[in-house]
Amino acid sequence: MQRVEIREAMFEGMHGHLTCISIDPDLPLHELLGQPLGIEMVNDRGGLHHINGIITEARAGQADGALRVYHLTLRDAMSIMDGRINSRIFRRKSVPDILHILLREWRLRSPALAHAFSFDLHRLDQRRYPCATRSAKPSTRSLKGSPRMMACSASTISAPRFLKHRRPSTLPTGVSPKA
Repeated sequence: MQRVEIREAMFEGMHGHLTCISIDPDLPLHELLGQPLGIEMVNDRGGLHHINGIITEARAGQADGALRVYHLTLRDAMSIMDGRINSRIFRRKSVPDILHILLREWRLRSPALAHAFSFDLHRLDQRRYPCATRSAKPSTRSLKGSPRMMACSASTISAPRFLKHRRPSTLPTGVSPKA
């Protein structure tokens, strides 16, 4: 790893650019796309800060005959899912019900995303989210409002931690991961 630039913001997710150097001049870049990647960084207090994402772009850079530079783009699963646009009407569904439907659909439609994350809504207090007679989701990005819907809840999205012991890391949705 030569350089890491990562931006995390509440309700905006994570977006990062990684510059890597390899002795392999011909890495199969198409095989990197959709792969989960975990990074551990030491924070200002000496603790570890874990960042989990999915590789969404991979480019080969300059080579000098012995080494090649590779540029990777890393994004969190929720921001990747945010790109889909659709219109929906949910009848007699609560916010957790709607989130479960949307997240389950994404996992079924995308093997790469299904491999990279899971979701857990069981800690939500269902009494806080009564069923609405009708919840419309007009031609908006599929999960654009999801972080706002979940911000004050205990809902989580789990991304495997890909360094060291490969233990799962459960991240509050819409909130930056903590060490």
